[in-house]
Amino acid sequence: MSQMHVIKIGGQEAEQPAFLEAVAVYMQNLEGEKLIVHGGGKEISALCQQWGVQSEFRQGHRVTCAQTLHAAEMVLSGTANKRLVRFFLQKGFKALGVSGSDLGLIQAQIKRGDQGEDWGLVGIPEKVDHQILNLWADLGWLPIIAPIGLGPNYTALNINADLAAAAVAASVNAVGLHFLTAVNGVQENGGRLSHLNAGSFADLLANQIVTDGMIPKLEAGFSALSAGIPKVWIGQPHLATQGTLLVQQEVAHGICTG
Repeated sequence: MSQMHVIKIGGQEAEQPAFLEAVAVYMQNLEGEKLIVHGGGKEISALCQQWGVQSEFRQGHRVTCAQTLHAAEMVLSGTANKRLVRFFLQKGFKALGVSGSDLGLIQAQIKRGDQGEDWGLVGIPEKVDHQILNLWADLGWLPIIAPIGLGPNYTALNINADLAAAAVAASVNAVGLHFLTAVNGVQENGGRLSHLNAGSFADLLANQIVTDGMIPKLEAGFSALSAGIPKVWIGQPHLATQGTLLVQQEVAHGICTG
């Protein structure tokens, strides 16, 4: 198997044709095999609203009751996943849409809050079957993975897509983990951080500069970095030379105005 790149696409961005076009170009410029992990938060919230189920988030994670999990599976393993499959097939990729539950691809445990709070059917990846992913890569396929994990007693668990992407990247010893977003990297005081280390992330978190969905994204990114992934990058696919590169050590002159 050649070198592997893991691409994470947010659910909201995945609904935008221009964004996906840029993602396809970005991926075509990467050497080696690729796989995608995607979200679907906006669509899940919309479906929950139709059903009269309130959406609640804590530390960037969706609190998941049984009805919310049903909505998440319908969107992530269904409409959002298959929309991406059709798009990448059109672009010449051998796209295969799967859920993390399929074949026990992503096994997970229930995730609690920092103080032990009950977030419902929220999962944290425990084990990823890298052999299946390597097999698909050897076949030249592009796996597109919905972050629904297989929990204890074969229950489904809703996994934050950023955490799922990091776990997948670590399992296949990826050469790169690419968080493709609608924002040009991590922002501070109106400027883009070209580099970010874990200590600086802790400061941004303490000062509430980093909030909401960026929290699990950076947590996942630094987890992947600690697992030995040599490149972890956050940014817009059409601005591949910008964005924010996560690093182990402090890098001088990290703030850009662009």
